[in-house]
Amino acid sequence: MQAQLIVYQPTGPYVIKAGKHVGKVLELLMFEDYGWLRWMLQLLNEKSKGEKNELHLHLEWLLARGEDRQPIMLCPHCSQRLVECFSMLYSHGGDFSIGKDFVSCRQCVDRVKDMAIGRQPQILPLRFSVMNHFRSNTDRRRVAGLFRTVFGLPDRLSKQEAFRFFNTTEPCTE
Repeated sequence: MQAQLIVYQPTGPYVIKAGKHVGKVLELLMFEDYGWLRWMLQLLNEKSKGEKNELHLHLEWLLARGEDRQPIMLCPHCSQRLVECFSMLYSHGGDFSIGKDFVSCRQCVDRVKDMAIGRQPQILPLRFSVMNHFRSNTDRRRVAGLFRTVFGLPDRLSKQEAFRFFNTTEPCTE
């Protein structure tokens, strides 16, 4: 007997029913508390005995979708290709430089590195999993703001806008 492949396709945003984030929507937590989502998925993976509830399926789907979103912002250095990465340069005080001027396509990454003037910035992909790189809430909010910019999202996302962003294969332009 061959195992059936189950393809999960949500019909709307998932609202958390209990715990720390009760009443919040998973899609908005991608921008607010990505680490908690990863932790919850790990916990569900450890506790499930092959059976996955809707929360488990939705988290797997959502975290995978956070890795394949396509930016709509053109590279500010060549104005020809879409941005694919951003640079992060820590200062001596522990803060870091980040913003739309520090994004680029793969071909223009050296131009961004040159902006560091003798220092070596980290080049990170525009994927939600990079949120795990940042420890403080302030840093994660700054990265989330950059993501909203490069993906063409409003500063204040509704749960439906966030769901649409993760559920579509087309760039969000609303």
